[in-house]
Order: sequence, then C-alpha cells, then structure tokens
Amino acid sequence: GSDSFVYDQNTSNNRSDVTDFATAAGGDTLRFDVSSLGLTNQSEYVGPVGGIGSESLVILTGGGFANDGAAEAAVNADSALGDGQKYVCLYFNTTDLSTHVVYDPDADTDGGAILLGRLFGLTSQGAHDALTAANLDTQP
Repeated sequence: GSDSFVYDQNTSNNRSDVTDFATAAGGDTLRFDVSSLGLTNQSEYVGPVGGIGSESLVILTGGGFANDGAAEAAVNADSALGDGQKYVCLYFNTTDLSTHVVYDPDADTDGGAILLGRLFGLTSQGAHDALTAANLDTQP
C-alpha cells in the first residue's frame, strides 16, 4: 500500500531514512511540514537543472551529484529563489547510490544544506527519475 513519510524538522539529528519507497502516482508520499521548514512557495519542480524557477519542492532528474553540497550549489545557481528563502531538494547521490532529501535554509548561500533523509530503495538514476510530483505533498 501507499505510505506517507512526514518531514517536520530541519535538523540532521532527526534524519529519516526510508528503505522501501514506492515511486510514481499511487506510490508513497513524502510530506513536508511547511510551517516548521519555512517553505513559502509550495509548488513543485521535477526535471533537470536548468529549469528551476521559484519552486520550494525540487526533484532533480537526468543526472546525479556526488554530495549534498554539489546538488545544493546547482539548485542555488539555477533557481529564482531569493535570499533567505528555503527549499527541499531530492536528487540522486552517485556516491552512496540513493536518493537524498536535502533541506536548504537559504537559497542564496551555498554550504548550508541539511540532509533530512535518504531513500535507499532508489538505487539507480533511473529509479530516482521515476519520482513525480505525486510523490510530494505538504501540510500546514
């Protein structure tokens, strides 16, 4: 069945790793608490670097990154989010072969990314790229 995983804290001390995440419509859902994470724009972007606007929920597809800092820098360089705006990014980590769920508390500054969790069931770029906006949700 479909499971829902709630991310409502923005500290790495409370990292939540998932081993059996099911992608696409009808699959599992990552639910982000907009109040505790400070997400002002609750829209989603799913696609490669190069098309991110002001969305605060981002799934990067088409290519992975070796670490959270590299993914954060790519999103910060591409997005229209301003100083102090926050976002969550899902990307495929090519080092540990899992999807990373990363929170950035300041879209204009590199180096502050916080790893909220990893989706260990998505062990290839292709499996990660099956994620859709239907796998994301928010709560107040």
